[in-house]
Amino acid sequence: MNKKKIILIIGPSGSGKTTLIEKAFENDQVLRSHASRDMRPGEINGENYIFVSKTEFEKMLANHEFVQSVEYNGNYYGVSAAEINSKLEKFDTVVVAVVFETIKQYEDYFKSNNDIEIIPIFTSINKEQLLQHFSERTEPQEQKDIRISLFEKEMKNKKYFDQKHIIDMNKNDHAEDARKQLLNILKNSWFFFFAKGKRNARKWIFKY
Repeated sequence: MNKKKIILIIGPSGSGKTTLIEKAFENDQVLRSHASRDMRPGEINGENYIFVSKTEFEKMLANHEFVQSVEYNGNYYGVSAAEINSKLEKFDTVVVAVVFETIKQYEDYFKSNNDIEIIPIFTSINKEQLLQHFSERTEPQEQKDIRISLFEKEMKNKKYFDQKHIIDMNKNDHAEDARKQLLNILKNSWFFFFAKGKRNARKWIFKY
């Protein structure tokens, strides 16, 4: 029996993770994260995120409802077990954009489940291209500045990924090219991820 797959897309804020997911997967395959932040222009509750108050999010945390959760840029984000289970009943592969630190949360949660594979993939971008992406966004400049300030820190995580599992988002037609890179990764026989030099580092080896 083929294993179910959870694809984790990791990369700097503004690197094109959401665009890549939209290009490569059906809408219903995307795991919806709960978020405690305000909605941005054009976002729809339940479609982009499941928006809740910080109080409600903290209550869900206390009830251990999340597979993965993180506080990022002053707001909570998390994917619930109910969301994952619901999507995996319908699809063999699901996908979500996450921050690097949450990979281990997925691994720990599913470590005793031999029917599910966790596959992290990194989206790489240079700062010039990143600034171009942000120039096209309508969110407040203050929010853009905060996210841009995290770029160097977030790009350092690239070193923990095998080169074959890094997607280059710097090309002219980056969205379509990135989609092709991602599909090529998922066609490979083996996946390797090695967190070099990290405390409690793990090595993932998955066969599709």
